[in-house]
Amino acid sequence: MGDTVVVGSCNGLIHGIDKATGSARWKYEARADGGRPEFHSTPLVTSGLLLLGSDDRRPDGVGFVYAIEAASGAVRWKTRIGRGLMTDIVALDDRLFLVTLDGELVALDLATGQKAWSFQGGRPLGSKDMNFLTTPAVTRERVYFGGSDGVLYALSPEAGALVWKSVIGSRVTTAVFPGSDALFLGTFDGRLLRADASRGEVTAELKLGQVPFGPIVPSGKLLLVLSAERDAPVLNAVEASLAAVRWSQRAAGGWSSARPYVWRGKALAGDEAGHLSAFAPDDGSPVWTRQVDGVIRGVGFEDDRLFVGTLRGAVFAVRIPSDSD
Repeated sequence: MGDTVVVGSCNGLIHGIDKATGSARWKYEARADGGRPEFHSTPLVTSGLLLLGSDDRRPDGVGFVYAIEAASGAVRWKTRIGRGLMTDIVALDDRLFLVTLDGELVALDLATGQKAWSFQGGRPLGSKDMNFLTTPAVTRERVYFGGSDGVLYALSPEAGALVWKSVIGSRVTTAVFPGSDALFLGTFDGRLLRADASRGEVTAELKLGQVPFGPIVPSGKLLLVLSAERDAPVLNAVEASLAAVRWSQRAAGGWSSARPYVWRGKALAGDEAGHLSAFAPDDGSPVWTRQVDGVIRGVGFEDDRLFVGTLRGAVFAVRIPSDSD
């Protein structure tokens, strides 16, 4: 954000780091707000603010949504949200939309953090469910939410009124991704689904044979999604028609980054051994690999640099020359 790189960590700290030098500018200790907070979602930048949520997965956990000024680390507001959230926050105009660890879709006022409305979509999540969390999709007409109860919901953004619901038959395990004329989502029984956005009817499905999870990321005419194959996640590129998997890539020990990334037209993922790899979008052929020290979790980027966060608590700035493409 500007000249600051912002990183949330699993020890309850949020760091603001100088983008050019890597030196610390500020930090915020969410542990002072109670509980044992961690940060897992990708921060959202909007209206000059950094927005992110903490999570505390214990039954009596304490979680918050924070609005922080990135330049100074000053907290504009913070709102208690049960045990918190591990999914991304989505913004539309003056509203924020998020899904909590208790399976609740919540709309907050962007300026104040006050709750506008909420909707319960299934049961609260247990410890075995935490890798399969669904970020809502938001358009001007609807908020689409995949519940842990195996139902896809469409609600009005203004008041949270239920417009329709569609029984999917298995809990939703990915973010809901809005395509140009359809919704895409993954399920616990190993399917990727395409659903009509006007009424939720499933119009196509692809059986992966693995449980898809995390965000579904568009890459040209393909969709990138991670899936759980035993204990080693797989990176898949799927045709948007859901006719077939175009290609898949595996890493020794599995991919460890929380999501696929697209940068300079390449598909990126990081693994347990600290390899950040780029693949050609059409056929998945390797383009380049860079090594950092530690298990890769998050990746940020600008035109000529990548910022790679690892589980050992380090952030690396990696410059990729344009001729590497």
